[in-house]
Amino acid sequence: MKILPVLISLLLSINTLANEIRDTFYNGTEDQIIKSLTSSQLYSDSINSLKETPLMLAIKLRKLRIIDFLLKEEQVLHEIHQENAWGENALSYALKAGDLKTTLTLSKYLQVKTLKNKKGQDALIMAILSGNSLLIKFIMKELGGDYRSKDKKGYDQFYYSALMDTPSVLNYYKPSLRELLEGVEENVFTLSSREGSLRVVSYLMEHYDGFHKISDRLGNTMIHSAILGQSIEIMNILLPHYSDLSIKNNSGFNAADLIEISSHSLMKENFILYAEKDKSALAFEFAKSGNFDEVISILKSHEVDLNYQNEFSQTMLMMAAKSNNFDLVSYLLNKGADKTVIDYFGNLAVDYTADTDIIYHIESF
Repeated sequence: MKILPVLISLLLSINTLANEIRDTFYNGTEDQIIKSLTSSQLYSDSINSLKETPLMLAIKLRKLRIIDFLLKEEQVLHEIHQENAWGENALSYALKAGDLKTTLTLSKYLQVKTLKNKKGQDALIMAILSGNSLLIKFIMKELGGDYRSKDKKGYDQFYYSALMDTPSVLNYYKPSLRELLEGVEENVFTLSSREGSLRVVSYLMEHYDGFHKISDRLGNTMIHSAILGQSIEIMNILLPHYSDLSIKNNSGFNAADLIEISSHSLMKENFILYAEKDKSALAFEFAKSGNFDEVISILKSHEVDLNYQNEFSQTMLMMAAKSNNFDLVSYLLNKGADKTVIDYFGNLAVDYTADTDIIYHIESF
């Protein structure tokens, strides 16, 4: 019968020591923390209600000296697999903190590939959420090129990449368009636009043709999403790729409707200036970017001067030649574009390209 009081007393003593260590972590110096850990010998015990160990707390609070001290203790390494109340171990903490050095050390004892918390977030998602690009690259290399991450809500590494504006993940895995359209409600295209993730949006625009036609399950295109997220920078780079702003989402709103209810005055001003822009000038801009579909769309739906010239006397045909778009060059010539126009610098359309097929086509037309 005397055993029970002894056990209770021991547990209370341990709990008191754990509380002292926890308080020292938050209020003491690193020397005081080490002294507290050494005297108590509670190197790997839970020290708070979240079941965090001293190592977890040291990583979370970014106390590098304490981390190094603990990782030299055999007891800590022996019980390195301990998890907190959310099913996260010390490696999870290192990843979330963006701590590459500690991650490299812990990955020798804990499996990167099998790591997951109770939310279903794995090592890659945790690394992406940290925002540390070097850490992300290390984890991607560990997992391999065909790895597919997905949490319990169905969000994958590409979704989190859009959320955190991390195009390196997209560049490493090179996902198919189908994979990028598997979002729960928003896909990578619309999420990155709404979140203002400029680097990811730029990557998508460069690597996926027809990006401007893609919509999510709510019917929002990238331009809808940029306006909803009040991301003026994203809206500005997307607008030149949308000749038709009348497309409605599932709620019946087009881009102009969303602008009308937006509280962003500068965004409204930029949108209106673009919408009212001369269609010949607009077609010129699409030709400048080599956007064949949008040039045709404008030519079919509006009266456009095929030989419209900008402030440098450049024409659509010159811009099409410069972008090395043979189909667009051919289309414009067939529609009546004048190949003899000379720009401000004394150049003809044929002078804007080094593509021999385009040069021959222009000269022989």
